[in-house]
Amino acid sequence: MINVGDLVEWTTNPFPLCERTDINPVVSYEFAIGVVFKEKIESLDGINKTKLFEVYFPNRQQYWIATDCLNKIA
Repeated sequence: MINVGDLVEWTTNPFPLCERTDINPVVSYEFAIGVVFKEKIESLDGINKTKLFEVYFPNRQQYWIATDCLNKIA
């Protein structure tokens, strides 16, 4: 389970929620490591609710990323 303050890895994932460019921009590398700062639950498809995490990366970028696209490192 991912919580605020965890170190996470953003992986490329075949899940449709991870490929939507209105949720998070598509990255040109296979993974990135960042820290979770916030979380929220939102309906992305109008039906099901998905947990999103605001993740900050070392290059000073921040994105809202769906749970299915993240792996917890620490």
